[in-house]
Amino acid sequence: MKEVINYVRWDVALAALIAGGRVTKKGWKAGNFVFKQVPAEIDVATVVEKMQSLPESVKAEFLYRLDQSEEYNSQMEVPLLQTIRYVNQFAYVNQENQITSFEPPVVSPNGKEEWEILDQV
Repeated sequence: MKEVINYVRWDVALAALIAGGRVTKKGWKAGNFVFKQVPAEIDVATVVEKMQSLPESVKAEFLYRLDQSEEYNSQMEVPLLQTIRYVNQFAYVNQENQITSFEPPVVSPNGKEEWEILDQV
């Protein structure tokens, strides 16, 4: 017997992503999905130089900002430049485990039910 897929609107899929689940879209290849990255703070002083995902120019900028942070933070209520903060990022994963950024739609066009929730969280 063929499995029945219950497709949902984007707002329902978004709630599943925020809760930590994965979703896929009708018409995508099997194995492709979207997830919401877990918010994280990465310490600039100890981690940035080791990050393979950052170009050298970006590493240099973060380290420069760290060097300037004492002066900068004296003007701010909350110290900002000691960490890189990942927030509200969505990622698309294809069949080859390649991860790219995913820009979620604001709303599903015409309220279409075209999203499948892969994980019940």
